[in-house]
Amino acid sequence: MKTYDDLINSINDNDQDEDIDQLIENTLDEGFLRLGLITSFIGKTKQYGNRVDSEVRNLNSDISSWVNNKNEDLDKKKLGEVFKTLGVVMFYQRKMMMYRSQKH
Repeated sequence: MKTYDDLINSINDNDQDEDIDQLIENTLDEGFLRLGLITSFIGKTKQYGNRVDSEVRNLNSDISSWVNNKNEDLDKKKLGEVFKTLGVVMFYQRKMMMYRSQKH
């Protein structure tokens, strides 16, 4: 496969039409590949963003029930659920940031 510079140099040579067609084909292939990769990274980022939103809603619910609870045994259980949900949120945020950083 010719490099970009080889194709540009060969445009100035004899068989310009063939090389221009090859250059256009390679450029289109690369464009579609980039578009596909960017789309998949955006989709993955959105997927983890939705999971973070869901877990934050669960966390808000757990904290509300923990604050309004008077039973000591249930109090400890709810506090455990709060910390577990915090861990899940942090995990999903890390995954989301990982996919987001690969787009750049």
